[in-house]
Amino acid sequence: HFDNIPDAIYRISRNGKWVYGNDDDIFKDRHKDDEKIVKYFEKRIRKYLSNYAKARLYFPLGVGNHVDHKLAFDIGLLLKADDFNVWFYEDFPYTKSKDIVPLMFASRDWYSYSVSLTINEINAKICAFNYYLSQVSMLFGSSEKMRDAFITFAKEYARDEVEFAERFWSYR
Repeated sequence: HFDNIPDAIYRISRNGKWVYGNDDDIFKDRHKDDEKIVKYFEKRIRKYLSNYAKARLYFPLGVGNHVDHKLAFDIGLLLKADDFNVWFYEDFPYTKSKDIVPLMFASRDWYSYSVSLTINEINAKICAFNYYLSQVSMLFGSSEKMRDAFITFAKEYARDEVEFAERFWSYR
């Protein structure tokens, strides 16, 4: 969680009930109470960025339909609409196939670019993802399988002499 706002699975609604009662719920439609989170973070980010107008911002594409990723995506869209330098990353593991994202954005004015990664950068991503213990077991079964999946995914984007890469998206 960030700024005392818990992850979706731990949020409680105004009436005291779980906003998302189980793992399946976090991949469904966003709860109406979550709209205030979008507005809250958009306001906080805008205030912070008043001193960093040229900063490049990264948000998940939300293609896996995880509600927190969709919240972040919506914040990114709002900032991008006001000419902030916003880029969206493919939120692995929800985009396990590199072909799904271009299909989703084919009818829009989106474009992508790939960035080469070193094995140390891949390992840093793996180390960071290991902090989400419940997701590691739910999505991969084990840390070892998660590591293999991250490496395989990064190799799919590699070309020429680059061993690993990652793809980012934006629009005009």
